[in-house]
Amino acid sequence: MKKKILAIALVLSLISIAVVGGTLAWFFDEDSATNVFTFGSIDIVQNEVFDETTA
Repeated sequence: MKKKILAIALVLSLISIAVVGGTLAWFFDEDSATNVFTFGSIDIVQNEVFDETTA
């Protein structure tokens, strides 16, 4: 019975450490993204090849 209680306490401790660590990592993350927009003309080319012998 004592080993079961110890195992449950250990699992709960590990889960709580993981939750606290994940929460701190989420709030203290300082990475930022920079979006780049390029203006100009776009040339789209579509090349299709059909084999009419199989149709």
